[in-house]
Amino acid sequence: MELAVLLAAGLRDWIDFGVIIGILMLNATVGWYQEKQAADVVASLKGDIAMKAEVIRDGTLQEIKARELVPGDIVRRSRVFDAFYFFVAHGLTDLSSFWKKARSSLVKPV
Repeated sequence: MELAVLLAAGLRDWIDFGVIIGILMLNATVGWYQEKQAADVVASLKGDIAMKAEVIRDGTLQEIKARELVPGDIVRRSRVFDAFYFFVAHGLTDLSSFWKKARSSLVKPV
């Protein structure tokens, strides 16, 4: 398409030149808008799937992100444990990669 613009300009065919430039601008605008929408959807999904845990901290029940767990937190419910039970229920016995990721956030499961 860009080559067509150069060819139209070189041949001094200004009507074709303007039409092709218009199409290229429309294509660029639509592409930018779709890319922005896709980025917004990805950001929304990342927020939805963030690993969270219900913990008892300082005597109160709180829901926090799993990466914010500290020693002394008592974990009541967590997506980490839900995933573990899913793996076990489906006969997956090699959980080494699962535990490498989750080990640092597992403190005192109840």
